[in-house]
Parts: sequence; C-alpha cells; structure tokens
Amino acid sequence: GVEIERFDETTQALVTNHGSIPSDLVIAAIGAQPNDALATACGLGSSDGIPVDEFMQTAHPKVSAIGEVSLHHQPHLNRIQRIESISEANDSACICAKRLLGHPEPFQATPWFWSDQGNAKLQIAGLCDRTDDETCLIESTTELVMIRHQGQRVTAIEALNSAKEFMAARRLLDQGDLALDDLLQAGSVFARLQSSRS
Repeated sequence: GVEIERFDETTQALVTNHGSIPSDLVIAAIGAQPNDALATACGLGSSDGIPVDEFMQTAHPKVSAIGEVSLHHQPHLNRIQRIESISEANDSACICAKRLLGHPEPFQATPWFWSDQGNAKLQIAGLCDRTDDETCLIESTTELVMIRHQGQRVTAIEALNSAKEFMAARRLLDQGDLALDDLLQAGSVFARLQSSRS
C-alpha cells in the first residue's frame, strides 16, 4: 500500500513511500466504522452499530446508546439508519437524558449537516436517495438552493451560501412530512424570502 510520509511545502509535493506526488491541495480523510465491540460482546451490537429504540434504549434495560453508533428508526427517512453528524449526537443525547430523567420523548429530529469551505457555506437538512427528484430554487455563481423530493414529499434541502432560505426550509422540514407544494406556496416564509431577493 501507499503510506503518506509528509507534505513537502518547498516542492509542493506529497511524499509517499512510493515517491513524490506534485499537489496543489491535499485533503486527508479517514473512513469510520462504529466501535461497537463492547456492545457486540454483550450481545447488543449489530453489523452497523448498536440497535436502540426511539428513546435510545438498547435491548438491555440498563444500557443506552447515543450518537453516531446508535442504530435506530429515523422518522424523517422512515427507515433504520445510523447518522454520522454532530446534530445526531446532540439530539440522541437529549432524547436519552430526557428518558433517564423520567420525561421520555421519542426521537423526531431531522438530520442536518454543514461545512464551511473557504468562503462557501454548505448546509443540508434531511437525507435523500440517489433516485430523488430535485428542484433548484436558487442558482447563481455564489448561491444555490436545491430541494430533493420523492414526488411531493420533500426529503432534503441543500443550500450553498443561502442561510436564510436554508433555515426557513429546515424549520418547515422539522415539523414533519413536508410537501413540495407547501414549501413553494406563495405565502410561505420560504417564498417570501425568495421574493425579497428580486
């Protein structure tokens, strides 16, 4: 295999055990798998995380699992899935804490993600499948708002440098099943934001 030794700033090259590779930019990323070895040894793990119910409770009454290792029903997606995001970790921790304090509430959060890359701010709420339809609402050289949907059911909003539109659509998505027509209707908060751009 290839082993990275260092980045040589003088020659702008990535130095590996197989020689140098000229590079303008190097992005180092690692894949992650949930560490569920202890849970698996206790009979609580699976091949993709630790299964929990909508209150972050495992099959054992005294064991909970939260965060990116928790494998549970995602109401927005209507399927069981692990979500790797800060919001998932925070939301599942709150649900678990409420249950432990005697105020159980089922998990209902919409997954969301963000990334700042230079001057670009990417924000995503929800998750879509590759086969979802897309409706582009804003597209310019610096801004983009894309709505992903399955028929009328909105599955995700993806926004680039469009924070106000993103937050308006995310609030609607957080309320539960959202129809594309409801998002686009003339009186919606989202539509008012769009018209204020004109």
